[in-house]
Amino acid sequence: MNLREKIEQEITDKVMTKLASEKIELSLLDDFRKEASNATKDYVKANELWVDVEVAKQKAAKQIDTSVKGFKKAQVSFDKLRKSAAQLGLDLPNDIQKIGDFSNQLSNLKDFANDVK
Repeated sequence: MNLREKIEQEITDKVMTKLASEKIELSLLDDFRKEASNATKDYVKANELWVDVEVAKQKAAKQIDTSVKGFKKAQVSFDKLRKSAAQLGLDLPNDIQKIGDFSNQLSNLKDFANDVK
């Protein structure tokens, strides 16, 4: 191999080495871009889900409040019914007495209300 060929070979080797290192750097850059893009998509989805959770919690809190008010109103009606029946010397049927006991529902609603806060 003459001097010219040696120089050409040396230059070719250096150029190929440089190109290989740039190819590796470009590959790392592409990997980073892909991972960053995926992470950003995951973040956006998680944020959307969190907003959905917050909206659902607000709706649940309103519904719980409405339900508590409804049970309290029904309890007043039940108490009047029971009092009237007692004044007449009548016992309320068992199924009506069971319906009139809202303590479990109100207790559950209280727990639900604490959970959505």
